[in-house]
Amino acid sequence: MTGFRHCGYELPPSAAFCPICGAALAAGASEARPAASATARAAPSGAAGVRAYRGLIPLYAIGLPLLLVPFLFYLTLAINPGSVLPPGQPLPADPVTLRTSALFLAGLLAVMLAVQALSLVGLLMAASWSRVAVTFSSVLWMLTCLGLPVALWVIWRIWTRPGGGSTGPG
Repeated sequence: MTGFRHCGYELPPSAAFCPICGAALAAGASEARPAASATARAAPSGAAGVRAYRGLIPLYAIGLPLLLVPFLFYLTLAINPGSVLPPGQPLPADPVTLRTSALFLAGLLAVMLAVQALSLVGLLMAASWSRVAVTFSSVLWMLTCLGLPVALWVIWRIWTRPGGGSTGPG
């Protein structure tokens, strides 16, 4: 497959029209250029990678304590449900149900904490696998109302080139 000169989208050799820009390919004309190399699409590494993702590093660093607080709350609730209530107030639900639910939520938050920490380490190291970890972490954040707009921005940012262009076709 080669990149179409008009918009850069990768077209198969048998294509007559570009599905992105709609431009027609002239029969027999050499409209194609060589596709971008795989190294041009790889995640930045080393100091360049840290610079490229510098806006994400503080976001992921702030996310760790934001996850730690509810994790500790639900873990405390799972261990001793009465400890988070004012003295003398009865439990609002069956203690077994409350503990089970709190333990389940603490477990989900523990997974999010681990992925968040892994993403932060990957970003700091500018590791090639950090894009996948950050994307997975962003998907987990999207499951929360708070994280949806931020997670969408992070996914867009991590899959675009530091110079502003997309790493995908075009």
